Amino acid sequence: MGKLKTLTAFLVGIVLVTVGFALNTFSATTPPQASDGYYELDSYEDLVWFQQYIDAGNVNINARLTANIVANENLLNDNGSLNGTPSNTWTPIGRNFTLAAKSYNGTLDGAGHSITGLFFYDTKGAGYYGLFAKMGRGTVKNLAIVDSFFGGVNKSNYVGTFVGEGYAVNLENCYSNAIIYASDYYGGIVGKTSVANIRNCLYTGTFRILGSSIYADPIVKKNSTDNSIRVYNCYYKGDCGLNSSTVATAVTTNGLASGQVTYLLNRNQSSDVWRQNIDIGEKDSNPTLDSSHHIVFYYNNTYTNYCSVHSWKNGICSVCSSVEEPQLVDDYYEIGNYGNLVWFQQYVDAGNVKINAKLTTNIVANENLLDSSGNVQGTPKYNWTPIGKVYSLVQNSYRGIFDGAGYSISGLYANSTNDYCGFFGKSHDGTIKNLSIVDSYFGGENCSYVGTFIGSNVSNSSVENCYSSATIVSYRHSGGIAGEITGKISNSLYNGKISGKDYCNAIASDYRNFGKLTNCYYNKNCGASSERATLVTDKQLASGEVTYLLNGSQNNIIWYQNVDKGEKDNAPTLNSEHYRVYKGDNIYTNDLDKHSHVYNNGICDICNKACTHGKYKNGICTYCEYGVEEPQLVGEYYEIGNYGNLIWFQRYVDAGNVNINAKLTSDIVANENLLDSSGNVQGTPKYNWTPIGRGYSNSSDSYNGVFDGTGYSISGLYSNGTENYCGFFGKMNKGIIKNLSIVDSYFGKSSCYYVGSFVGYGYSYSNIENCYSNATTVGKYYCCGIAGETKGTVSNCLYNGKIKGTMNSNAIASDRYNEGTITNCYYNENCGLSSSRATAVTDDQLSSGEVAYLLNSDKSAINWYQNVDKGEKDNAPTLSSEHYRVYKGDNIYTNDLDKHSHVYNKGVCDICNKVCAHEKYEKGICIECNYGVEEPKLVDGYYEISSYGNLIWFQRYVDAGNVRVNAKLITNIIANENLLDSSGNVQGTPKYNWIPIGRDYLPYDSYDGIFDGAGYSISGLYGSNIEFYLGLFGKVHNGTIKNLSIVDSYFGGNSCGQVGTFIGFGYGNIENCYSNATIVGSSYCGGIAGSNGRTVSNCLYNGKITGESSSNAITADNGDFGKLTNCYYNENCGLSSDRATAVTDKQLASGEVAYLLNSDQSAIKWYQNIDKGEKDNAPTLSSEHYRVYKGDNIYTNDIDKHIHIYNNGICDICNKVCAHEKYEKGVCSECNYGVEEPQLVDNYYEISSYGNLIWFQRYVDAGNVRVNAKLITNIVANENLLDSSGNVQGTPKYNWIPIGRVSSYSSNSYRGIFDGAGYSISGLYGDSTEDYCGFFGKVDNGTIKNLSIVDSYFGENGRYYVGTFVGFGYGNIENCYSNATIVGKQTCGGIIGQNRGTVSDCFIQW
Repeated sequence: MGKLKTLTAFLVGIVLVTVGFALNTFSATTPPQASDGYYELDSYEDLVWFQQYIDAGNVNINARLTANIVANENLLNDNGSLNGTPSNTWTPIGRNFTLAAKSYNGTLDGAGHSITGLFFYDTKGAGYYGLFAKMGRGTVKNLAIVDSFFGGVNKSNYVGTFVGEGYAVNLENCYSNAIIYASDYYGGIVGKTSVANIRNCLYTGTFRILGSSIYADPIVKKNSTDNSIRVYNCYYKGDCGLNSSTVATAVTTNGLASGQVTYLLNRNQSSDVWRQNIDIGEKDSNPTLDSSHHIVFYYNNTYTNYCSVHSWKNGICSVCSSVEEPQLVDDYYEIGNYGNLVWFQQYVDAGNVKINAKLTTNIVANENLLDSSGNVQGTPKYNWTPIGKVYSLVQNSYRGIFDGAGYSISGLYANSTNDYCGFFGKSHDGTIKNLSIVDSYFGGENCSYVGTFIGSNVSNSSVENCYSSATIVSYRHSGGIAGEITGKISNSLYNGKISGKDYCNAIASDYRNFGKLTNCYYNKNCGASSERATLVTDKQLASGEVTYLLNGSQNNIIWYQNVDKGEKDNAPTLNSEHYRVYKGDNIYTNDLDKHSHVYNNGICDICNKACTHGKYKNGICTYCEYGVEEPQLVGEYYEIGNYGNLIWFQRYVDAGNVNINAKLTSDIVANENLLDSSGNVQGTPKYNWTPIGRGYSNSSDSYNGVFDGTGYSISGLYSNGTENYCGFFGKMNKGIIKNLSIVDSYFGKSSCYYVGSFVGYGYSYSNIENCYSNATTVGKYYCCGIAGETKGTVSNCLYNGKIKGTMNSNAIASDRYNEGTITNCYYNENCGLSSSRATAVTDDQLSSGEVAYLLNSDKSAINWYQNVDKGEKDNAPTLSSEHYRVYKGDNIYTNDLDKHSHVYNKGVCDICNKVCAHEKYEKGICIECNYGVEEPKLVDGYYEISSYGNLIWFQRYVDAGNVRVNAKLITNIIANENLLDSSGNVQGTPKYNWIPIGRDYLPYDSYDGIFDGAGYSISGLYGSNIEFYLGLFGKVHNGTIKNLSIVDSYFGGNSCGQVGTFIGFGYGNIENCYSNATIVGSSYCGGIAGSNGRTVSNCLYNGKITGESSSNAITADNGDFGKLTNCYYNENCGLSSDRATAVTDKQLASGEVAYLLNSDQSAIKWYQNIDKGEKDNAPTLSSEHYRVYKGDNIYTNDIDKHIHIYNNGICDICNKVCAHEKYEKGVCSECNYGVEEPQLVDNYYEISSYGNLIWFQRYVDAGNVRVNAKLITNIVANENLLDSSGNVQGTPKYNWIPIGRVSSYSSNSYRGIFDGAGYSISGLYGDSTEDYCGFFGKVDNGTIKNLSIVDSYFGENGRYYVGTFVGFGYGNIENCYSNATIVGKQTCGGIIGQNRGTVSDCFIQW
C-alpha cells in the first residue's frame, strides 16, 4: 500500500510538471570546437547541438566531454520524484530514425565527466527513451548520467539510460543512477538491443514499472540462449525495483560505499578508470569516473585508498600513480623529484597558498622534450598543471616562496587551450627565485597570459634570479619569464623561443608597462623584444658579460659561468658548482687576480680591500667614490665647501645628529649639466642624492638645525627613486633652510609621494625662507616646487622649474587643507602647476627685476639681487650678493639708487631714511608715504570727517586714549573702491586694511562718544586677519553710532570672533544704521554688531554673513544680550534672528522696509526712491532721496497718494483735519479720534456708544465735573478682550483713559451721577504706566450706580490706586458689578482702589 501511494504521488508530479512542455529549450546553432576528430562538448548547448546534428543525418561523428554538463539542476528529490518544473526537456538522439541500425555509429567518450539532469517524459507512450533513443553501431564510454529521468505513460517501451533500442552497441565504463519509468523492454543501461558488448558498467537508479517485467533487466535484457549480447563485469543496486538480472551482479548499499564495487569494476582493466574516496578526501557513497577522486586498493581484507606498497620512480608510484610527499624542513618543502613537484602543485591548488618550497636537486619531468629548434619532439609522458591556475581570482593564489636554490627543472610540458599557463598559472604575493626552467614548453596558440615562471601575477609577487630556455607559445599577453605582471621581475634571463600575436614581449608583456622589470636580459634571437629589458647576443652570453651584469652590484653572487676555467658555458647558470665571473680590464674572467675593484661603502665587494681614500675630487674619493671629506666646524656651523662635504653632512644627520647647523661657503656642484633646456635629465647622472632625514620614521625625529645657503647654490642634485619623501631634505622637524638656491636638479619619480626641492615633508615648526629653485620635481601625490607638504612656514621663495604632480600637488607646497603658511612666494606661470597661496609670474616679470624687488618684501633685509641695468643681465632673481640690489623706480625696476622710489614705513623711507613731507593727499592720505593723514576740523564739539584719511586720523586719535570725542560725516567716505563682487566676496587685493577703533581697549575703557553718520556712508572698509573684535569699532562702551551706512565692506575671517559691521563687542547704542557688508567669523558674529549689551534700533542688514556659534543676522541673540527694536535683515543674508524681522528682496525694493524703519513717522531718517527719481532696491539714509509714504496697498513717494496718519484728528504728514464723516461705535473710522456727542435729556447725557463714552471722558476732563450721564444700551469697547483666565488676548484696538485722572486733586474731580441704568460696559482696556486706574481715575462726591463693567482690564504691575469703577475717590458706588481683571502693586480693589466714600450692594466675580 505504501509503494502504491508513492507511485501515485510520483505520477501526479509527472502529470503536473509535463503540462505544456516543449521538446528542447535550446536551438543550438554554433558547433562546438573539434579536436583530433572529436567534437568537444562542455555545455548543455553543445550537447543539444550534438543531438540535432546527428538527427540531421550525421550519424558517424565522434564527440568527447571536456567538462561536466548540467541540463537541469537538482532535477530529482531524494525519493526520486521531480523537484519542481524542469527548465529543459531532452530529445533522445536518433528517435526520428525508423530503424536503430540506421542511427548513430560514432563514439561518445565521457572522458570521466558526467551529464546531470536529463529529463524526458512521453505523454503519448510512443517509446524509445534515453540519452540515445536508437543507436546503430555506436559506442558510449567513460560517461556518468546522474540525477536524470526517462519514461512515459503506458506502452512506454525501449527505455534505457544510455540507449533505448540498439542494433550493435558498445558500452564500457558507464554509470547511471537515473529513474527509468517504462512498460516493457527497458534496462538501467540499455533498453533492448540485438547485439551488444557491455563492460564494466554500474546502475544504482530506480525502475518505476508500468507493465510487466518480463522484458526488463537492471543492465540489459538477454535471453539465456542469446550469445549476441555480451555483458562483462557489470553491477546494479539490488533494490533498484527489479528482482534479478541474468547478466549482472546485484550489490548492496554497503558494498557500494565500501569501495568493493569500484575495485571490482577496475579488476580486468589496464588502468584505474573507476575511483572512489574511501579513507582519503570527502567520502563517496558510490563509485565515480571522476579521476580527481582516489584509486581503491584491496589490502588486508579492506578496501582503501592507501597503496599498500608504493613503487616510486621520479617521485611517482608506478602502482597507484600517487605522488611522493616531500619533507618539510625549516618551513620549506624540499623538492627532490618530479613527484614532489606534482605534490606541491596539488597541495597549493587545494588551498595551501602560503607554503614555501625549495629544490634540493635538478628535477626532470620529460627527458629531451624539445629539439634544437625549441619544438616538442614525441609525445610527452607528463602534462604539467600550472600551479594556481585553478583559482578564479589571482588574488586568491600563491603567496609563498619557491626557491630553486640554483637548481633547474627540465621537461615541463603544459600544452593547453586555456589561459594562465606556466610553471605557476597565477601568483599573488608569491616569490620565485634562483630557479632555472629549461627544455620545457608552455602554452598554445589560443592561450593568453603565458610565461615560463608565471602566467599572471599581481600585487607584490616577484620573480628574481631566474633563467629560462623554455619555448613559449601564446595568443596574447605572454613573455619569456612571465605573461603579465603587476609585481617585479629582477636579475632574470630569457634564452628560449617565444611566439605570440598581441602584447607578447621577451620578458613580460609590456602592455601598459604593468609591474617593474629590473636588470633583465633576453637573447635577441628569442623571437620577441622588450623596451624594459636589455637585448644580448649569443656572443655576450658566452663571454661572461651577462653573468656579471645579472649579479648587479656584485654584493650577492647568484649567477655563475665557466669562462676561462672548467668546461666552458655558453650562457649564465645558477649552478654554484660553476665559477664566479669577475670584470677585468676589457674582459670577463673567472680569475680573481684579474678583477677590477668594486667598492661598496669604501670596501671592495670582491676582495674586501678597504679603500685608502688617497685622492679626492669635489670632496669625494676618486677611487671608491664613497669616502668624503669632513667639513670644518667653525663656531656652531659646519662649513660646506664641496659636494663631498654635503654628503658627509647628510650621513651625519641621518646617523642621529639632527640638531647640527651648516652653511655653504661656496657654490656646490653634484652632477654637471644635469638637465636639458626642458628640465629633463640628460645622460646618466654620476651621483644619486639621498634626501636628508628620509630614514626617520617620524618627521618629529628629523632635522632641527639651521642650514644656511648664505646666498650660494647647490646644483645637479639627482634624487630619482621609488621611495617617498624626496628633496634636498626628505623630512624636517623644526629645521630652518634659508638663503639657498637649488638649481639644475631633479627630485622624485612618477610614483613618489611628498616631493619638493628643499623638503619632502616639513613638520609644524619647519621654516624655509629666501630660497630659490629651478629644479624639476616629479611625483604622484604632494609633489611641489619648494616643499611637498609642510605644516611650517615658506616665505620669500621663488620656484622657477618644471613640476609634474597629480593629486594634492601645487607650485610651492601642497594647498590641500592649506596647511602651513606660505608668505610672499612666487612661481613661474609655466612651471606646470599653480597655487592659490602664491603668485604666478611671467618670464618678463622675472627678468625685469620686479620679482627680486617683491621677494625682498618690506626691504628691511635685502636677500635677493638681480642685475637689471648694471653688470651682466640676469633673467631671474638670485641670492648671490655679488649681484646688484634692485630698486623700484617710476614704472621701472633698476640697480640705480638714484632712480629708486621711496619705500616709506610710517612716513620714513626704509631705503634712504628720508622723512616724508606729506605734500599731497588723496582721500586724506599722503600719496607719497601712504601713512600721513589729514586731521579733520573740530566744529561745535564734532570732528567733521570728510575723507578716509580723516577717518584713519579719528581711529588713531581715539586709540591714543581720546575715547570721548565726537565725530560726524559731512560726505560719503570711500576706503577701497569696488571691494566686493556681486556675491559679497573680496575681489583683488585691498589697498587699505582697516584697524577697528578701540579694539585694544578693555570694553569699559573704550569709545564713549557719538559717531553720527548724518545720513552719509562709508564704503570699502576691509578689516581682516585680526582674531577678535572686528568692525568699524572693535569695542564701544557708552558710545552711540547713528545715521550711518557702511557698504561694500568686509569684516572678519574664518577663525575670528566678535565681528559686526559697526561694533565687534560693546555696550553702545546703534540707531538708524544700514549695512550690506560681508561678515565672516566663527563665533559671536552679527550683521550690525557682534554682540552688544545696549540698544540696536531702526537698523537694517542687507549683506552676507557667515558665522557659527552664537551668531545671528543683527547681533548675537545668545542670552538676549542687549535690546533690538524695529530691526530688519534680508532673508538671504545667511543667518537669522529671533529678535528682528526677515524681509525679502521684494519687500526691500517696494519701500515697505523704509517705511517701517521710520517707525511712527515722527522723525524721518530713512528714504528710498520708489516712483520718483532713479529707483532704489533698498532703503537709504541719504536725505537726497525721497520719503516713503504708505498708500492703499502700495508704498510711494507721492504725498497725494499717502494714507493719512491722524494724531488727535490731524494728519501728521499733511496736517489735514479729519472731517469725521463716518463713525463706528461712535468713533470716527477715519482718524479714530473724533467721537459723537451724546444727547442731553433731562439733565443727563445719554450714552449709547463707545464714542459717546470717550466724549464724556474728554468733557469731564476738560473741567465739567458736575455733569450727569446714563447708559441707554450696553457699550462695547474691545470685543472679547479677555480669555477664560482673565488674560488679555491679542492687541486691543482702544485704550481707555480713566475719567478724572488728569485732576491734580481728587477734590477737583467728578461730582456728578453716572447711572448705568442696568446696562454694561465691556472691553475697557486701561493698561497704563500711570497710577489712578479704572473707569474713573478719581472721583470727589460723584455717584456711580446700576452699572456692570465686564470683560475689561485695568492697571499694570507697578501701579497704585487701581479698581474697576474708581481708582481713588470720596463718592458713592452702589449696585455695581464687575468681572474685570485688576493688576497693580498697591492700593488695588475689585470695585475701587481706595475708597473714602460709600460702596454698597456691589459684587465682584473672578
